[in-house]
Amino acid sequence: MDNQINIKSIEAFKHISNSSLKKIEENAEYLTYPMGYPIYKDEEVPSKILVIISGKARLLNTSKLNLSTASVSLLESDTFIGLASLLKIKGCEKVYASNDLLALAIPDKLILELYKEEDSFRDWCNKTVQLSEVYDLYHRFNEKNPRDEFELL
Repeated sequence: MDNQINIKSIEAFKHISNSSLKKIEENAEYLTYPMGYPIYKDEEVPSKILVIISGKARLLNTSKLNLSTASVSLLESDTFIGLASLLKIKGCEKVYASNDLLALAIPDKLILELYKEEDSFRDWCNKTVQLSEVYDLYHRFNEKNPRDEFELL
C-alpha cells in the first residue's frame, strides 16, 4: 500500500500495536469514488470497510412509504463506512459519494481481527456510535410504532 496517510492519525487506530499497523499497511488499499457513485447499499454487509481520507459521502434513506430518497447525514474524513454493518452482521448503510472521495479500504477479516486482538480498537468501536446505527434503531422503532417516517427527525 502506498503510504498516502499516517494510519495512526485515524482516531480508531491511534493506539494499535505496530504489528497491527503493519497488517493494515500490507492489506489495505486506497480507493477513489467519483461524485454520485454508490459506495454501499443498505442491505449489504461489505467485504471492505472504508475510512474516508478526503472528500465527502452521504448516508441516505429511502422512504418505504413513498420511495423517496433523503440525505440523513454528510460523512467526512476519518469516518468509517461499513463498520456498523460488519459489526452488526446486517447491512444498514446506504452511502453515496457526495464529491470525489478517497478512502482507505480495509478487508473485513482484518477489521474483525483488529476488533478481537486490539483492545484500543475494540474500545473505540464499542464507545463510538456510528450514525447509521442510530438511524437503523430509529427505523426499527418506527416499524413497531408506525408514523410519518420523518416525524421524529
